[in-house]
Amino acid sequence: MGAFSALYARIGWGASVYMQLIDPDAFAGRDAFLDQVSFFADQCRRNPPINPERPVRLPGEQATRADTVCSASRLCLCKEKTNW
Repeated sequence: MGAFSALYARIGWGASVYMQLIDPDAFAGRDAFLDQVSFFADQCRRNPPINPERPVRLPGEQATRADTVCSASRLCLCKEKTNW
């Protein structure tokens, strides 16, 4: 869904959102889907990074690590303020 229009031009917001939802059970099944996605993710992570100090990561991995750190330190995030 393209979100930039004359309405948003007034406030300078021009982001877009694309969302694709897949039901693995409607295709080859959950196990086959997880096999394929796991293989792809492993291949991405094994790719040599430009900067060895910043390894390749997949979308959501940094947020997951941050959530783990917050949970381990007992830092609670208020769901009403985070919107997730």
